[in-house]
Amino acid sequence: TNSFEAGLDWKFFNSRFSIDATFYTNNTINQLVLIGLPAASGFQTQYINVGNIKNSGFELMLSGNPVREKSFDWNTYLNFGLNRNKIISLTEGITQTTLSPSTSFGQLIIKPGGSYGDIYGYGWAKDPTTGKNLINSNGLPVATSSQNQKLGNFNPDYTIGWGNTFSFNKYSFSFQIDGRVGGILVSGTDALMSFYGVSDYTTKLRDGGLVLPGVHSDGTPNTTAITSEKLWTTLSNGGRSSGYDQFFAFSATNFRLRELSLGYTFDVHNSLIKDIRLSLTGRNLFFLYRGKSLIDIPGIGKRTLPVDPESALGTSNYQGIESGMPPVIRSFGLNLHLNF
Repeated sequence: TNSFEAGLDWKFFNSRFSIDATFYTNNTINQLVLIGLPAASGFQTQYINVGNIKNSGFELMLSGNPVREKSFDWNTYLNFGLNRNKIISLTEGITQTTLSPSTSFGQLIIKPGGSYGDIYGYGWAKDPTTGKNLINSNGLPVATSSQNQKLGNFNPDYTIGWGNTFSFNKYSFSFQIDGRVGGILVSGTDALMSFYGVSDYTTKLRDGGLVLPGVHSDGTPNTTAITSEKLWTTLSNGGRSSGYDQFFAFSATNFRLRELSLGYTFDVHNSLIKDIRLSLTGRNLFFLYRGKSLIDIPGIGKRTLPVDPESALGTSNYQGIESGMPPVIRSFGLNLHLNF
């Protein structure tokens, strides 16, 4: 990795306000990638060193102490970060390769000119003449012939966080809100729930009357009405491997109350212990907002992402696609702090 980084750290008004900013750019080369091999070779896959991926980003932290009184103190901070990456090259003879161990609900493809995190899958086919959605004779969407449609990228456009700590005499209160804006998530969990009809949106138009906007292959407008059951059982394909990946792609944008804490400090008249602080803390408590589906189906509308976007994020290359992930934990804790 060849990298360059520049930053500044400014403090003002007796350190009651500070700015910490960093700009960076780096190129990572010869990364380890698993590629497929022809069956005649006698092997299925091979690890090779390929690529030149460029990452550039900016991080900013603003901190302040607006109120500093004997009985009341308020500290606040705001952080912001963004990263952009571009695949400069792979290696001779390879125009693209996949990072996905599976093609269910989509696959991660890297190729020059693209970005790490690009997700490709089956989309809703368009009429080449009018650009309108294609509908078959049964009134159902027509999928693209292959998983060659770019659905999006799992990386966020930017992240943001805001935290505050208030102290009033012996009481303390703090909270932290996190935001992730942009990026997508393809949800196999949503496909499974829609197949069994347990998602709330499957209750709409169960008795029929759903006419999807679009045209047939001959260019005539679609007028065939279907039930929501017919739509979702077809799109979800049993809920385990969809041929309609785009229908289960969601914006991964979300804002959440990451942490909330309430504490009290007890004075202790003891030569060994100066004071005792007791605090109740909750983490990952609830969402303020979760992203919507990429496709807006008239009569049903945009659906809310049914899972935590963080459930499909990790340290491996296979991110941004989930199926049957367990719920993320909401935790509560009681902390006892002794000051000697």
